[in-house]
Amino acid sequence: MEKPRPDLLSCLRGISLEGWKVVSEGEVKEETLLGTPGKGEGFFRIWEEEKGRRLALYALLFPSPEEAKNCLQEILARLGDWLYESHPERGHFYLERENLDGAAWKKEGILVLLLLGEAKKGEASAFLAPLPEALKPL
Repeated sequence: MEKPRPDLLSCLRGISLEGWKVVSEGEVKEETLLGTPGKGEGFFRIWEEEKGRRLALYALLFPSPEEAKNCLQEILARLGDWLYESHPERGHFYLERENLDGAAWKKEGILVLLLLGEAKKGEASAFLAPLPEALKPL
């Protein structure tokens, strides 16, 4: 029997970040992230801190774990030189010129992308703790 798939929108809406307010949310497709058609679909949510920094979280559900893995590999390949930690199931990156710290990972058939603006290298990892289990990296 196949495990039930999480409701990604409920997962994102269940995240509470003290000192941050939601400024945008909506649907997202794999094509938005990669610029090429794909089967991944889901939601995004963007929070803003009082200081003006922004945190974006994208969660896409794929028909299979293999398709989520392929999308993750494509994202990590495009980030290439900006990766400072990379594993088969996840990668952390920092874009110094943009002051953007982030992480991308796959969990079963879900791809998650976390982006933190005006950040220092490694700072985005602090935002993994409040994620619901369905979205946390392995």
